[in-house]
Amino acid sequence: MKKEKPIKITMTLSRPQLALLMILLFSAFIFGHHQYPDSIDLQRSAPEFRFHSSAILQDTTRPEIYDWGLDNSVNPISAFTVWANVTDYGSGIHNVTALLRQDSNTPVTSLMTFNGTLYTTTFPAVESNHTYSVWVQSYDEAGNIASSYNRQFDLRINLHPPIPVEATAPYVVSSSLLVLVLAIGLSYEYNKRHPRDELGNDLDNQEIADAEESPQ
Repeated sequence: MKKEKPIKITMTLSRPQLALLMILLFSAFIFGHHQYPDSIDLQRSAPEFRFHSSAILQDTTRPEIYDWGLDNSVNPISAFTVWANVTDYGSGIHNVTALLRQDSNTPVTSLMTFNGTLYTTTFPAVESNHTYSVWVQSYDEAGNIASSYNRQFDLRINLHPPIPVEATAPYVVSSSLLVLVLAIGLSYEYNKRHPRDELGNDLDNQEIADAEESPQ
């Protein structure tokens, strides 16, 4: 039995056919590339990220602390909460902190959390017989800082309290009456030694003597 020889198939492409095949392969590659939207989104998101970085570098406006306060005064008995209304229209708020300083010492900072409306934080009760300062600071993502004004609380013990008015009133009234009586007495004594005529003019010594010698 004779073995069959393998059949060899050869295909020769002309130059126009080869060029057409290259065009078809290139078109298929372009069409398949557009079937992956994730790659397109990734390419489009890159410029957006670069724009955000540029916005941070160009932001030179500090955050706005519109209002702030305490729900209770600084005191040695109970804790108190500090709240603040802070907004930033540039790169966005990085953090908001409340600062509490005792006398001239280094202030204690407390990071404030956002509750959907305000930034808040709570400090514990403080020591008495000291002065305290409270204020708020805020940083944005570009590093700009805003600080509020200070609120002062004096918890020092006063060893010389003011005297109440009720305690001094009797002494003031008595002194005033004494001065009035003394003024009336001096005025009477003056009028006695310096008589006056009907018009209220002072009489000299000769006129007084003539008045005493004249018959009634």
